[in-house]
Order: sequence, then C-alpha cells, then structure tokens
Amino acid sequence: MSQPIVLGTVIAFLLLLVILFVVRSMKKSRIIKKLKQYEIKYNECISVPISFKLNKATNIAKTSEDKEETISSLKFEYDDLDKRHDEIASVLEDIEDALEFNKLSIAKNLMEDLMVLIDDASRITNSLDVRLDGVLEEEQEKRDEINVLKDTFRNHKTKLMGNVSQYRDAFDVLEAQTKHIESQFSQFEEWMFASDYIKAQEMIVGIREEVAAYAVNLSEIPKLYDLARGEIPVLLDTVSDSYQSVKADSVFLDHLEVPKNLGILAEVLKDDLKRLSEVNVEKSADSLYNTKTRLEQLLILIEKEHSASHEVRVDMNNVFPVLDELLDNIQDLKDKAPVVQERFDFKDLVKDVSKFEARANTLNEHRQVIDNEVDAIKKPGTVVLVSMNEVKQDIEMLAKEFYDVLNSVNQANADEIRAKKQLMKLYLIINDVEVRIKKRSLPSISETYVYDLQKSRAYVRQIQDLLDQTILDVPTLNGTVSEAIDFIYKLHNNVNNLVGVVDMCENSIVYANKFRAYVSDIDSELTKAELAFNNGEYTQSLTMIINAVDRYKPNGQYEEMIKNNAQSAR
Repeated sequence: MSQPIVLGTVIAFLLLLVILFVVRSMKKSRIIKKLKQYEIKYNECISVPISFKLNKATNIAKTSEDKEETISSLKFEYDDLDKRHDEIASVLEDIEDALEFNKLSIAKNLMEDLMVLIDDASRITNSLDVRLDGVLEEEQEKRDEINVLKDTFRNHKTKLMGNVSQYRDAFDVLEAQTKHIESQFSQFEEWMFASDYIKAQEMIVGIREEVAAYAVNLSEIPKLYDLARGEIPVLLDTVSDSYQSVKADSVFLDHLEVPKNLGILAEVLKDDLKRLSEVNVEKSADSLYNTKTRLEQLLILIEKEHSASHEVRVDMNNVFPVLDELLDNIQDLKDKAPVVQERFDFKDLVKDVSKFEARANTLNEHRQVIDNEVDAIKKPGTVVLVSMNEVKQDIEMLAKEFYDVLNSVNQANADEIRAKKQLMKLYLIINDVEVRIKKRSLPSISETYVYDLQKSRAYVRQIQDLLDQTILDVPTLNGTVSEAIDFIYKLHNNVNNLVGVVDMCENSIVYANKFRAYVSDIDSELTKAELAFNNGEYTQSLTMIINAVDRYKPNGQYEEMIKNNAQSAR
C-alpha cells in the first residue's frame, strides 16, 4: 500500500511543480509583454528629435538674443529628460536581469517604476517638442515659403524647357537665369543649416523677386518676339505700301517724313531684338509697343491726308461751279440793279449787289489759291481742306444771301409781268362783254350791268395807272389785279348767262307763234311775254312762254330747243 501512496505523492508533487512552472511562465510572459509595450512607448519617446531641434534652437539663440532665456530653460528640461533616459535604461537592464534569473516579483516592482519613468519622460518630451516647435516655427515658415517658391520655379522651368523655340535668341540668357535661381535655393539651404534665419530671409526676398521676374520674362518674351518678328515688320511693309500708293495719287506727304521714320523705326527694331535676346524685357517692351504705336499713327496720318485730298477735290467739283454761277448771276443783277432799285423801290440794292460782287471776287481769289495749291502739291491735304471748308462755307453763305435778294427781285418782276398779262385779258373780257350786249341789241338792260361795266373799266384804268408809275407799288398792284379779276370775270359770266336767256326767249316766241293763229290763250300769253321781254324781264318772259305752250301741249319736250339756245349762248 505504501508504494502507491509514494507514487501518488510523487505525481502530485510533480504536478504541483508543473502548475507552479506554468503559473510563473504565464506571469513572466505577462511581464515580458508589458515590457515590450513600455519599450514601444519609450522608443516613440526617444524617436522625437528633441536633441536635433534643441541644437537648432541653440543656433537660433546665437542670432536672437530674445530667445536665449527660453533656450536655457529648454536645455535645463532636456538635461532632466536625459537623466530620465539614463534611469530608464538602468531600470530596463535591471528588469532584464530579474527576468533572466526569474525574479518575477522584483521584475514586477521594477515594471511599476519603469512605467512612472516612461510616462514622465513622455510628458517632458512632448512638452519640449511643443515648445521647441514654437521656437522653430520661424524656420518652418521659411521652409513652407521656400517650398512654394520651389514649386513655382519648377513649373516655370518646365515651361521654358518645353517651349525652347518660343524664346529664340533669349533662351541662353533664360537658361543662365534658371541656373542662378537654382544656386540661390542651394545658398538658402546653407543659411538654414547654419540657422542664420536673417540671411535666409534675405535670400527668400531675393529669390521671390528673381522668380517673379523670371515668370514675367517667360510670359512676355514670346509675345514680344511675335511683335518684333511678326506685327511690326508687317506694319513696316503696310506703311511703306500705303505711302507709295497714296503718293502716286498726287497727295502731299513730305511733312510726314515717312521714309525717314521707317528707317529710324527699322533700326530701333534691331536694337529691340538685341535687348530681347539679352532678356531686357522692360526696355524692349516699351520700345516695341512705342514702335507699333508710331507705325499705326503713321498709317492713320497717311490715310487722313489721302482722305482730305480726295475730299478737297470733291468739294472743288461741287462748290466752284456754284461760285461761277454766282458770279454770273451777280453780274446780271448788277447790270439791271439801278433800274430795279428805282422801279421796285429796293433800298440800297445797288450797294448790296456791289458788296456781293466784292465778296464773290474775294472768294474767287481764294479759289485760285486752292487750285494752285492742289495742282502744285505743296501743302498737306488736311491744311488745304481747312481752307476749302472755309471757302465752301463762305460760298454757301453768300449764295443764300444773294439768292434771297435775287428771288425778291424776280418775284417783283414776275408780279409786274403777271399784272400786264392780266390787264390784256381784262381788256379783252370787257370788250367781249360790250360786244355781246351790242350784238344782241338787247331792248333793255339793267342799270346794274351798266354800272358794273363802268366799274370794270375803272379797274383796268387803275391797273394801267399803277403800271405807268415810275416806282411800282407791287403790293397795291397785286391787290388791285386780284380784285379786278374777281369782279370782271364775274361780270363776264353774268352777261353770258343773260345773253343765253335772251336767245332762249326769242327762240321760244318764234316757236310759240306757230300756235298763235288758232289758240287764243297762247296769243294773249305771248303778248304779255313780249311785253315783259321788251321791258328787260327776260326770265319772266321765258317762263310765261313755256307755261303757255305747256297748256296747249302738256308734257312737251323742250330740251332740244333749250340745248340749241344754250349752245348759242356759249
């Protein structure tokens, strides 16, 4: 029985040993696992480049007195952190030794110390890192700024290298500028490495200006080459061709000195191309744009002279014939001015015509001057056009004033001629009235016709008297003629109507006499009608005859009889 007990005891002891081993192994594993976690955290702590940043900060302090105190404080903290690192390294060694000899309790206690030390070191490290970043913020700003400049410069350089042909003769200088800017970036890095931020800032300012100028050069040079090798040569040819063409059209252009200016501008263009190859953008741009402007102005001036010369010729063809006609009309009026002045009572007509003649002669002299200038081609067309416009304006003004006077004279003449013609017609009409009355041997005529006939004769005598006067009163003449025409024409019309009625009465009596022998009523009525006719009551007589015949032959047709008598009355 004792043997199994012993065996069981041994097995139990071994099992206990195994359990203890397993428990210790698990405990050791936990410690090792936790140790690795602390090591990772510690490695993160020591990976922060505090020493590097502190060295930079120390260099900054050399060039910035206001930061010395801050750097001294940071150094003190860094020394404290360094001590923490030493302690941590020592504790780590002790933990490793304890674990190696399976002194797990000691290792566990050391782990607690390690945790405190690492947390403390991490806190100090983070604090130092933040404060050092604040000190080194200026450096970072400069880094950011220089990086932006590098990116900008890199893009410009790519543009240059990708479009070499656009930069023509300026490429070599631009390439040299590229290398110079690259060397400036390298020098900046040297100052940054030396932590001389004052020099570094000066470098940034210089680099920024050079990159900006570099960008302007890359942008403007292709445009300026297009101007210098494209637009301006075309303009030079255009101005030259325009000059030759307009010159051949007999236009004065000497004052513009076109050949001389073209030669000067061609030489200036050569100088501009040279400056452009040297990347002297500002001066070449000013000069090229000035050259373009001058050429455009020359072209405009040539066209202006051409247009002015053409306008002068057109005005000469339109205006000078007006002056010639004006001179002829003035001479005609001058010849008859004394008579017209006296006849129509035009005050100062002779003087006015003399003034018109003097002005016309002066304008004719100006015309001769302009003719000579145009023929000789000795003056610019724009100058001649000014003179032409003045002469044109003066001719138009003189023509208006003169023709106003001439129209008044012509109107007065026309009124006299019209009055004479109307007087002849009125004589004929009065004579016709008298002839008609006498020819018809009217047995009786009213006193009104006699009075009207006398008044008509008075009108024509009055018109004749007005025409016979030395000074013709045109308004009175026109008024009298108008009154006479109205009155005499009305009298003529009335006499025509009277003669027609008389003719109809006579014809009606002849017609009615056919019934007189065998119709007693008709005989009585015709006797009364004849009595009325002899008394000058012609309308009443005609009415009585028609009524008498109508009673004998009701609804009779008298149209033909009346028509025939109406024709005889015309």
